[in-house]
Amino acid sequence: MSPFISFVVTARNDDYGGNWTNRINAFIKVLIYQTNRTKLWCELVFVEYNPPAHKKHIYEELVIEDNRYLAVRFVTVPASFHKTLPDNEKVTVCEFIGKNIGMRRSKGEWIVATNPDVLYSDKLFDFFAAKELDANSFYRINRKDMAMNWIDPRLSAAEVLARAEKDAIKIMYNDRTVYLSFKEWLSALIHGRTRKILLQCPFLNPFRDKESDESIMHTNAAGDFLMMHRGAVEKVRGYDQMTVGSGTLDGYILYVLYCFGLKQKILPHSVYHIYHHHKGVRYLASFTKFQEDTKKMLETKIPYKTNPEDWGFPRENFAEVVL
Repeated sequence: MSPFISFVVTARNDDYGGNWTNRINAFIKVLIYQTNRTKLWCELVFVEYNPPAHKKHIYEELVIEDNRYLAVRFVTVPASFHKTLPDNEKVTVCEFIGKNIGMRRSKGEWIVATNPDVLYSDKLFDFFAAKELDANSFYRINRKDMAMNWIDPRLSAAEVLARAEKDAIKIMYNDRTVYLSFKEWLSALIHGRTRKILLQCPFLNPFRDKESDESIMHTNAAGDFLMMHRGAVEKVRGYDQMTVGSGTLDGYILYVLYCFGLKQKILPHSVYHIYHHHKGVRYLASFTKFQEDTKKMLETKIPYKTNPEDWGFPRENFAEVVL
């Protein structure tokens, strides 16, 4: 049976953000739980990009059990391929090139480009299972960040989700970030931009709108959840395949989808992001250029560039392991 949804992620076994394998295992545990609970056929396309030579493959470190309704496929993009890309020495993981490779090889009617430390709520998966999706829309969601950065592997998926809701410390809307934890807010106040953080004080939460404005593009944490019909992905030809575009490419594709006539819908459900630090991350793309390009796309409805027909490198014979 063909999967209804393909979840596509890019990662490698480099302990990104700390407790990386633990966070990925929690992501997979919850995804298996939700597909089994709803009996919704899905697949996970896990693109292991430029794996470190001295480490095991990431699929050798993971726990995958009882995945009756979730096919799990690991596609390995080797260092030899990465070295053929321009400016390859500046980055070790090209997240969106990896996601393009995964999306191009996916089999689902719908595609969710996501990250392997995001947890999906019951209400969100119930929405998926209802299959009342609009192929002329693309779907975004508000992200809830959790205080936890390590998940006890003895917890069931249902227990992990209950903890996730209880331990949420902030919500990332399309036009703002709302802090739920005074401790997290005080830390941000000490280390962040004071005026902006002051306005995000949890004391003010009761006076804030609890929904996102769909007229504003939801670029906040766009890399963690973007759901599109396969036809939409093929129209826009995936993400921009710039090697050093991290930090803005997850937002660019939203405006390109808009240029192709698709409508943004922001789901009233939750995804939870397991906390991690961002030490060592280099954002090499220009945010000023992003603002200029996206403003022009809103005005003209013309994409800022045309992606190649061979997006996702379909002629490359990448090794694949199915678990």
